[in-house]
This record gives sequence, C-alpha cells and structure tokens, in this order.
Amino acid sequence: MYQGTGLDLPLMEWLDNYAYRAEESLDQNPHLAETNLILAQEMQTAGVRAFVGKLSMDNVEESCKSVEEFIHRCRASTAGFDPHQRLICAHELLAKLGELSQRESTRIQSHLAESFAEAKWVRDDHQIEDIEVFKKVLSPSCRWPILIRRNTSTTLRGTIQAHCTFLTSEELDELIVNQTAVAHCPLEAGLAFPWREALDKGMLVGLGTDIAGGYSIDILSSMRHAVATSRMREGTRALESQSGVATGGEGKSLAVEWKESLFLATTRRCAGAGSGNRQAGIGALDFLIWTPSAMGSRWICDARNRVAMWVQGRQL
Repeated sequence: MYQGTGLDLPLMEWLDNYAYRAEESLDQNPHLAETNLILAQEMQTAGVRAFVGKLSMDNVEESCKSVEEFIHRCRASTAGFDPHQRLICAHELLAKLGELSQRESTRIQSHLAESFAEAKWVRDDHQIEDIEVFKKVLSPSCRWPILIRRNTSTTLRGTIQAHCTFLTSEELDELIVNQTAVAHCPLEAGLAFPWREALDKGMLVGLGTDIAGGYSIDILSSMRHAVATSRMREGTRALESQSGVATGGEGKSLAVEWKESLFLATTRRCAGAGSGNRQAGIGALDFLIWTPSAMGSRWICDARNRVAMWVQGRQL
C-alpha cells in the first residue's frame, strides 16, 4: 500500500506517518480485512510454501477474535499471526496471543530491536531491553515462544523475529541457543547486520525484503545489499585494525560473498521459516530458470530475467 514510501524517514516517524495508519485501516475496511486471507489462499492454490501472518495491534479482544477467525479459515499450514512490536502491543495482548498460539499450534512472527530509537523507547518506557519484554510475558500458563524457554518440553519452535538489528552479541547468542529465527532486511535496517558472525555461529537467519519500508520486493535486491553492507563492515574492521583498535575475530574478514547471500535468500531462509532444510537431503526441488545473459551477470539481473519457476517439483 505504501511500498518504499518515506524511506528517508527515521523508523519512528515512518511508523507514525505511514505504517500504523495503513495497518489500522485494514480491519476497519471490510474490503481490506480479507487481504491476508486472500493472500494465504492464493499461496495455497499456487503451491507456494508461505507463512502468512495476521497483524495484531493494541485492541485485545478484537485482535484475538480476528486472529482466531483467520487461523480457522486458512488453517495452521499457512496461518500465523504478527503482533507488530512492543510499541503497539500491550502485555495483555501478547500474553493472550501466546495462549492462542499454544492452543492452536500456530506460529508467531514479530519485530525485535528494529531501530535504535525503537529499542530506546522500550528501554525508557519499561526500564528493560526490547528482548526482555518478550521474555517477561512468559509464564507457566502462557509459554509465548518469542524466545523458547529453556528446560521446557512444551514450547513451540519456529518463531520468527524481524530485523534484530540493535541487539548485542550476547543477545544474538541467546537467539541462537533458543533457535529463534531471524528475518533481516538489509535495505530497511539502520545498521549493518553481522552476517559473517551469524553464519559462522549457525544462526537461523535469512534475508527479507520488508516491502513496506523497502522499495523492492525482489529478494535479489536484498542479496546485493547484504553483500554490500558486509563489505562496509569489513572496511571498518580493516581500518580499525590498521589503527590498532581491537576488533575481535582475529582479523577474519567480515564480508560475505554472493554464494553466501544466495544461501541466506534460499536454504537458510527456508529453514528459518520452518518450510524445509535442503541440507538434510534432497526433496521436492524449488528452482528458477534464468535467461543465458543473467547467468553471467548475477548482480544486475531481476525478475525480468526469470524464464520459469518450479516449487516443490511443480512448475508454476
């Protein structure tokens, strides 16, 4: 509805001016209220594996009722729900959505530490970090799996957190330990994500496009930005190393190459979304056929270079 609009604005201003207004209008307009359901149904018809979420904001009763209806109409193979972020979701709503997730065996996706200002707002408002807010709503009666509780056998796996840009190294390690998946969108982020460290540690992280704030739905664009931002981090590391500043990593390059960005856009993204891991063996294949010219110029090709597409061994 507002693809690429306000890309120059800081996140908090963009949310207030564009995102929240558009998201609030969805359920208020009966014609727009069905968009997520239509998308889920179209994905199922096409045979595309997808995780389609239902947005939740700060009206507890209406949000829970809307989410439950959405789940029942398109079922758990495709359905999920999306409490946007702590800024607009009260503890009560988060807790009730957690109970609903547990009862319906349905997955949750949310936003975590998306920007410096957003993380600071949560810290100032709650005197704890963004990641701790999600953990705080967990209780024996509501095991909401934004972070999977250790030593608990009845938790759900496969929760996805968007962005995770402004997390410390220790907090990222906690996501890895708890097998929380991360969907990072390098174009939208206000800080370069530590792709090299994430890959080396085996984090369940994949590339996203964030088509609301971002201007391109093409995952190839995110692949390019992931490589470019990693090279910027490597340039900073090299300069700091030359000046004698301790950077860690024993001088190892922080850059990622195009093959790794392809991995982040495909296999790792698939594993993080819980729709299969090709490293475990060969199953029904997903692949594209490109024009001959695209094969030699991977960084300038786009959707126009795609000749055909197969999903789970079936041509679309």
